[in-house]
Amino acid sequence: SLPGNHYLLEQSVNLVDWSTVVDSYPAEEIGATTTWTGIPGDANPETGVIALYDAETGLGGNFNTTAFDSVDDDPDSIATRLTQGGSLTGGGAGLFVLNRESDKVYFDGHSDSGWPGFNFGGVATTNQAAADAAGDTLSFTIQSGGLDITYGSISFYADQFGSSAQLDVGYTVGNGDEVFVVRNLVPAVSNVPVTFEEIDFANFTTAEDVTWTFYLYGASLGTHGTRLDDIQLNGESASEPSAGGYFRVTLLPASP
Repeated sequence: SLPGNHYLLEQSVNLVDWSTVVDSYPAEEIGATTTWTGIPGDANPETGVIALYDAETGLGGNFNTTAFDSVDDDPDSIATRLTQGGSLTGGGAGLFVLNRESDKVYFDGHSDSGWPGFNFGGVATTNQAAADAAGDTLSFTIQSGGLDITYGSISFYADQFGSSAQLDVGYTVGNGDEVFVVRNLVPAVSNVPVTFEEIDFANFTTAEDVTWTFYLYGASLGTHGTRLDDIQLNGESASEPSAGGYFRVTLLPASP
């Protein structure tokens, strides 16, 4: 390699059809050797969608709708229905799903999700432990079917009607101890459009079922709603087919 050069790296399973791995990989600044490290078929926990709960799919504004089913199509795992704990109630107008067409038009451009999404009230408990005891939670489980799943990040859109509500997010592998990936997160306040939150935790791989739980607490009034939308869990199934066993490198033309 030559300092200043850039290279196109591609891979193939049949030496006929090629897919891009890196579209412009720079040469090392010093020396005549450049190294790219990767394994064909490696799971990339930032790109696969294991579960996605999207209020846009809601019908009828309650938990008995397809809005609370994962809309991902990962073939090697099953995401259970998003379920509420014992004391969560419908915030705002008493609906669990408030993606009205009028809201979408009025708040157009403020986020990639609709507005405001799943709307949960009854979150006036003082902390995570109290929320857990009261049932101010929503959760879902990834059923792996005995296959290794690598988990890489979780994201969602959120806001709140008031100003003091908070949420924690944790996961439990099998019957193990709960691990929290975020604590005391304060969603965007005062009924504003939802904002995007992304939690990039330490990747882990397991063949056991994994339960993810959101704990809602701290609202000044139990009727104040906390909104969530596009809850997305990212990772990859270890059984995904290899991306390819052949590679080719092409020297790209120098920039003008």
